[in-house]
Amino acid sequence: MTLEEEFNKIANCSLFRLDGERIDICDALVNICMSIIAEEETDWGIGENGEFTLDALIVGAYWAMTHCHGGQSSPEYATRCAISAIFSPGCECEPVKGTSERDVYDTICKHLVNNRFGLKKKKRK
Repeated sequence: MTLEEEFNKIANCSLFRLDGERIDICDALVNICMSIIAEEETDWGIGENGEFTLDALIVGAYWAMTHCHGGQSSPEYATRCAISAIFSPGCECEPVKGTSERDVYDTICKHLVNNRFGLKKKKRK
């Protein structure tokens, strides 16, 4: 798949769309990282007419995988390492509220907490 196809797979998945396909977000993010590494030049504006761009996805995903991994042997930590090959936050901290980076961060964190770690909210009786 091309980088744009990999990006669209995530942008249109069930994390971001009610009618989206269920995907393994960790695998999809690693595939994006591999596609970026393989390219000579990357168009970081992919998705500019949608909810978020490629750069917002990478920044939000980096911080989500940093804060919500299951230890060094987890798929989330491996994904964070893959993202680290293309993105280094420097002295930044997690994304600021009200940005598309934060929207991606919040969405992925919620998904990881609810689905990967089994911490779904208890239903009230």
